[in-house]
Amino acid sequence: MKQPVFYLLLGAMALFMSCKALKNMPEAEAAPEQVSLAVEPGNSIPLDVQLQKVPGITVQGEGANARIRVRGSASFLGDSEPLFVVNGVPVYGGFRDVFSMVNTAQLKSINVLRNPSDTGIYGTRGANGVVEIKY
Repeated sequence: MKQPVFYLLLGAMALFMSCKALKNMPEAEAAPEQVSLAVEPGNSIPLDVQLQKVPGITVQGEGANARIRVRGSASFLGDSEPLFVVNGVPVYGGFRDVFSMVNTAQLKSINVLRNPSDTGIYGTRGANGVVEIKY
């Protein structure tokens, strides 16, 4: 009878010590999950080139055929393209449609949302990140 009680107390003590050790660990600083790029009005630089300047965005290719990634290509089969929101309206056609509809001379800002709490307002479509474009 004494042996099971001993192991129970030993397990409880190990649990207590591990919780205490976790409490004393230093916290890692979180990376910024929302990145913005202010764009000079009247600039005629193509949209894919301007997106290359935003930290955390990967652009492969050029022009309307460019592939844009916010969190890298983590999906084997599914689409990992972010949701593009132009002037508050989600564009579901992808970067090709955004590239043809946005006049870069009138571009005001590009805002990238990566954190699930920020992208949550866009539902599951925002799971790969959200690129908000205002012009």
